[in-house]
Amino acid sequence: TAGSSGWRLRLDGLVEERVVDFGKSRRKERGMIGAAMGTTALSCDDSYWAIHSKALGTSELIIVDTRAMTHEVILRRDTIGHMQFHPDDHDILYYAGPLTDRVWMINRDGTGNRRLYSRDAEKNEWITHESWIPRTRELAFVDWPRGIRCINIDTGSQRRVASFNAWHAICNRMGTLMVADTNFPDRGIQLFNPLDGVGRPETLCHPRASSVGKHWGGPFPYANGPIEVYAPQHTHPHPSFSPDGKTVVFTSDRTGFSQVYEASIPDGLVKEVLLPVV
Repeated sequence: TAGSSGWRLRLDGLVEERVVDFGKSRRKERGMIGAAMGTTALSCDDSYWAIHSKALGTSELIIVDTRAMTHEVILRRDTIGHMQFHPDDHDILYYAGPLTDRVWMINRDGTGNRRLYSRDAEKNEWITHESWIPRTRELAFVDWPRGIRCINIDTGSQRRVASFNAWHAICNRMGTLMVADTNFPDRGIQLFNPLDGVGRPETLCHPRASSVGKHWGGPFPYANGPIEVYAPQHTHPHPSFSPDGKTVVFTSDRTGFSQVYEASIPDGLVKEVLLPVV
């Protein structure tokens, strides 16, 4: 995205193509957390692109048809962020609501908008950093700093995924291996099984990123509403898998500048990953 428009770059000839232009009536939220991060999401088959914007004080969830070059607003509400299409189904999306009520899903056509998980306010739960587990109907979410849990979007059943201080976590394309960075304390980048109900972590490497954000070292800070925090995202590792599942890429500012690093996964931990047929 750039300003009020969305673009794609064709890598074979570096041709820029504007996919959508919303005009001056829409803008990104201000700040550096939650919906203000401006995250977008592409469907598993590249057919649809989910974009969030702010218009006349209301958050909008916009679905762009990348082939027809059309777009439609499917939801308007107080806040929308961190959209993610299901990795195997382009008809359903997760999105984050307010920081005290984050876990929601909706169908691509705008129907079926519903809360998936209600935060336990009495325990002052800090629910954050959600991600799908591929080849399942489960959405994982971080219960900071107690670990990761997941919920089945059809039955509502919940289970434990891991019990260490996983921060930003994501699965490989088969859903057989998960990776997460850690903070408070920083134990390095960890690999673990998201399916066995244990999620025993094994250290892949130590990114030595500064991971700025002092608020992560205390209890949930947003119970009484938004607060100003300083958490530049380029200082957080945010690990993810390569398409073949054999390496992990992450960000580190260990040299004083944020750069992208790659770490190979030991052979014994690499699970079979099938790439999509193009």
